[in-house]
Amino acid sequence: KKNYTAGTKPTKPPKPTLSPAVAHCACEAVYCEGLAMSWRERLAAFARSLVQRREMDQGKRPDRYTEEATCKRCGPVWLWFAGEVPGCPWCWNRVADKPIPRPHAVRCGDCIHFERIDHPHLGDCTKGEPEPAAGL
Repeated sequence: KKNYTAGTKPTKPPKPTLSPAVAHCACEAVYCEGLAMSWRERLAAFARSLVQRREMDQGKRPDRYTEEATCKRCGPVWLWFAGEVPGCPWCWNRVADKPIPRPHAVRCGDCIHFERIDHPHLGDCTKGEPEPAAGL
């Protein structure tokens, strides 16, 4: 929503800030090998996770993401464990159209945006295409 008041210019919403109280709440659930961590250790873990997210937004694979996995939405991705998952941390990049480092190349036929036609090897890419009208 736009914030318009009669006779005044629109105001910008305040920038979000990270207060110590918010950081403390975010770190409450962080544990290390089953042992509760001190406030400093939790804050350091939280800071590391922020740095990791920023690097992932740039398409960089975190050091601990060493296993090949398959996300049902993103396809082949790097994670900290192997297997198939319904969603992954890289889904944020996919939705924001940011790069995702891949363990191996993704071919059109393996992509969720590929729609096959009657021929077994042919189809169309639907990335960025609007959804067809119902019933068509």
